[in-house]
Amino acid sequence: MQIKMNRYLLACLIAIFFTSVVFGQNVVEKDSLSQKENIDTAQLTERLQMIRQMLDRNEKNAGIWWYGWIGVYGAATVGQAAVACLDKNKSTREDMILGAGTTLFGVAGQLIAPVKSGYNSKKEELTGRLSRESEIEALRQAEAMLKFQADRAKSGKNWQTHALSGAVNLTSGLITWIGFKRSVWEGIGNFALNTAVTEFQIWSQPTKAIKDYEQYCSKYGLADYKPSKRPEFEWYAHIQPGMAGFGVSF
Repeated sequence: MQIKMNRYLLACLIAIFFTSVVFGQNVVEKDSLSQKENIDTAQLTERLQMIRQMLDRNEKNAGIWWYGWIGVYGAATVGQAAVACLDKNKSTREDMILGAGTTLFGVAGQLIAPVKSGYNSKKEELTGRLSRESEIEALRQAEAMLKFQADRAKSGKNWQTHALSGAVNLTSGLITWIGFKRSVWEGIGNFALNTAVTEFQIWSQPTKAIKDYEQYCSKYGLADYKPSKRPEFEWYAHIQPGMAGFGVSF
């Protein structure tokens, strides 16, 4: 009987221990999730106003860049296609058909990877009429959207973007040289011209969102939100007797 009682007490103590551990974890999780709820009303209003201004400005700049390049590539595609249909010179028609195909890739690239985040400033203005809990949730969403804008601006200039554009331009140059049986210099000229256009497009993409994101994080001490300083890619080379290699990790 004594043994059974001891086992019962031991089981109760174990149950109490695990209950206290779980309860303690719940309290910690609740505290970590309540950090934004401890923001005073004045700072909450300030942060919402600041981040909305950033989001609105970045969205407008991204829209101008995105629609602008769609217009440039679209007009070039239509114009070159029209010349290819009307001109009777074989070389001119070949150049225009190839050019129209290249710029059509540009239009497709803009449509496949839009830089706009979908932020609607007029819709967000209604948040000021909501409860404090809704405003805190709006701030969380706004911070996530600002991070999205910064990440998208950063990825628009990564090496993959340059490599993809370079591959299309190189293909166009090779078609001019080998496919159309032109001189190598005509192929190089085609590649150089297309590269100049695509590189200008890439480097003209707005990057203010990156600075806005870092400024916002720095001002309010949001260390967890700061972007990683790790490089986007790393390259390495190795040389051994009778063998050499090169690689890229990302």
